[in-house]
Amino acid sequence: MAEGKLALITGAGGGMGQATVARLSRDGFRIAGTDINEKGLDTAITSATLRNSRMNARRTETTRLAIHARFNTRTGSSRVHVVAIIQ
Repeated sequence: MAEGKLALITGAGGGMGQATVARLSRDGFRIAGTDINEKGLDTAITSATLRNSRMNARRTETTRLAIHARFNTRTGSSRVHVVAIIQ
């Protein structure tokens, strides 16, 4: 279904962001997540890992979509399939 597709989630460290990471990870997405909440990002990474998904995270204040270019380099993807901007 979504196996190997990339999801960009801003606000991934908050409650709604963590829930979004969990859901998309369960569906097979690789996750690129950003947030200023480093502890929350760690929780999101753990959630993704428990669901056998890969997550790259960056602590940042930005919600600008240009940030996805940094993750594409790491994930080997040139295409973002899902974008979730959570504030």
